[in-house]
Amino acid sequence: MKFVLLFVCSFFLIGLQTCKQKNKPSETSNLPSLGDTLQVNLDQALTLAKTDVQILFHKFEESRCPLNTNCIREGEAIASVRITQKGKQEEIKLEAKGLCQSDNGKCGQSVSVNGYQYRLLNIYPYPTDTRDDSTPYLKLIVTKAESS
Repeated sequence: MKFVLLFVCSFFLIGLQTCKQKNKPSETSNLPSLGDTLQVNLDQALTLAKTDVQILFHKFEESRCPLNTNCIREGEAIASVRITQKGKQEEIKLEAKGLCQSDNGKCGQSVSVNGYQYRLLNIYPYPTDTRDDSTPYLKLIVTKAESS
């Protein structure tokens, strides 16, 4: 009888362990996916789920006309982004227009690299006439590039 009880308990524990493993989230479940709106801080690396693409926003040049000021030209902001894919690095520059504060894609530029399109929505924070020490970040969407 003890042997039967031990045998039944063993199967119960094995079944319980199997259920826990099935409900365990995958390592990629917390990673952003293609088509998501990504927010990447300066000096932050981000990997896209189910791809071999890593994005690093590592340099920022700001010359947009600040809000509440008068400027001769609207200026632009340029984000230098390093794309690592299959062990190879590619440097791209994404430009955001000055006097444009939208996230609809009209303020930023799109670049295609190695089968993926990187569409900059904007770079934040937008400059004002007062000092802002916030960490710069960009918003972008990465999708598969269309074949021509």
